[in-house]
Amino acid sequence: MNRPAYATENIDWKRPEEIYVPQDTSKGGAMMMKDGFSPGDVKQGELGDCWLLGAILCLATNPELLQNLIYHDGMQFGYAVFRFFKDGSWRFVTIDTRIPVDPTSKEPKYARCVDP
Repeated sequence: MNRPAYATENIDWKRPEEIYVPQDTSKGGAMMMKDGFSPGDVKQGELGDCWLLGAILCLATNPELLQNLIYHDGMQFGYAVFRFFKDGSWRFVTIDTRIPVDPTSKEPKYARCVDP
């Protein structure tokens, strides 16, 4: 089986608060969304998932639709739950918030916000 390059590279896994330290700590740690969301907020990484990012960016033109996908924001606990409508029903997907980071540049390897 051929594995993609991103699956075999040396990658560090970090939580958002380990990557971006807020300058104003009174606002708390990492956030799912900061000051809303707009189509220009996402920078594609190395994964090649522009099809998914494109769909999410279309939703960003109507923030209520995008917010509807976030079922539970548990970032402070290390997870988040999203819901997607597929085959006539809502499907819930729980993800760990660890992010693959390039050990050299210290930047996320995949899609990320343009404004950390």
